[in-house]
Amino acid sequence: HCASFQPYVEAWMEKGPGNIDFQRLPAVFRPNWEPLARAYYVGEILNVLDDTHMTIVDAMHKEKRNLFNPDEIKAVFAEKGIDESTYDSTAKSFAVETRMRRGDQLVRRYGIQGTPSVIVNGKWRVSTRTAGGGYDKMLDVVSHLIEMESATIAPAVASEDAGR
Repeated sequence: HCASFQPYVEAWMEKGPGNIDFQRLPAVFRPNWEPLARAYYVGEILNVLDDTHMTIVDAMHKEKRNLFNPDEIKAVFAEKGIDESTYDSTAKSFAVETRMRRGDQLVRRYGIQGTPSVIVNGKWRVSTRTAGGGYDKMLDVVSHLIEMESATIAPAVASEDAGR
């Protein structure tokens, strides 16, 4: 579902609210998803996420490669110039392990039960089901929540500045 959602997110980001910090959170709902989450964090740590994220998505969904297999993921990274030893040492690093644990904690804290889900300001969880429609409807709800949250923040900042 995330692969199908990606084009909607990209279009929304281009025209949507400018005051957002959009971050992806790999969710590991099944043990065989763990290598994909680990690969995401490896890309993030090695500063190649922009090159590897969509390459992995495309390799899995368009090329039908078995990216539940860590060796196949390493091959994708190798195609991007990251050698296997660098991938392996990063994948097993404390930094990746920490991000894996933190990601699992956030998925539980936010009550994410399926993908894609969008969390707004740490307190609103939106999915196609909760939005009552498809991806466009979902992002309309997200935009509304961002506007609503922005409105509650702006007056507090303005009143605080006015008191100085």
